[in-house]
Amino acid sequence: MFADDSSLSASGNNIAAINAKLQPSIQEVTEWCSANAMLLNPEKTKSMVVATRQKHQRGIPPLRLMLNSQVIEQVSEHRHLGVILDDQLKWQAHINSITNAVAKNVYLLSRLRHFCNSEACNTFFHAHIMSRINYVSNVWDGCSDVHIKKLKTVHKRAVKVLCAASPMLTGRGHISYGPLPLKEHLQCNKCILVHKVIHNKSPQYLRQLVHTGARNDHSSRNSILILPKTRIDIYKMSFAYSGSFCWNALPRSLKIACSVSTFKSKALQHFRTECNI
Repeated sequence: MFADDSSLSASGNNIAAINAKLQPSIQEVTEWCSANAMLLNPEKTKSMVVATRQKHQRGIPPLRLMLNSQVIEQVSEHRHLGVILDDQLKWQAHINSITNAVAKNVYLLSRLRHFCNSEACNTFFHAHIMSRINYVSNVWDGCSDVHIKKLKTVHKRAVKVLCAASPMLTGRGHISYGPLPLKEHLQCNKCILVHKVIHNKSPQYLRQLVHTGARNDHSSRNSILILPKTRIDIYKMSFAYSGSFCWNALPRSLKIACSVSTFKSKALQHFRTECNI
């Protein structure tokens, strides 16, 4: 829960079961807000059914949720805590939003480089371009290449502008110590989060998503993580699966790094080597 952005969720085999779970919860929240001098706005409250493309194509009955005697509007996508969720978890709308925001800042960077030194340009690049890409990237980074293609193009353009502003980042016509390509950057982000999870430096609910066959925490830090069984391909996008998959692909010498800062440095060098950078 957040002051102005809270949510309820439930799962079930059919809409009736989901309605039966959510409606009492909505009533409890309404009563709590009333008792604490808070007011829920029915106009800003939305509902959404997340399911596979096949189920949506076959047709899903609408939710019938009520708030203060008003029917809650059901939508196909909704922005929550800065992330645009869609009812099929394609992430197309969210990635398009990131791409548009990054493209504007790439243009600003291309103008700023004529007036600012390389250090200032590098600060702008990370503060206004990479920060938008990094925000909860572990949630959407497993989306289809079709949806992320435009973001890759914009990111590549941003790196070129940064290298033009910072000659030290280029060598023999190639980026030597510049940013990673987008795909490898997102993989690096995911591996860093898995490292934090394994070393108990993340929220507990994330720790429950990662499983090892090791007998104790010490040996689990460099062991192979167990990939959860998948019934549908969309589950492979989840952190439980994709995070474990990325971690298993790392060399053991990298996994044994204990501190986050050391792991970040080694992971960055690992992915640079993988890209021949």
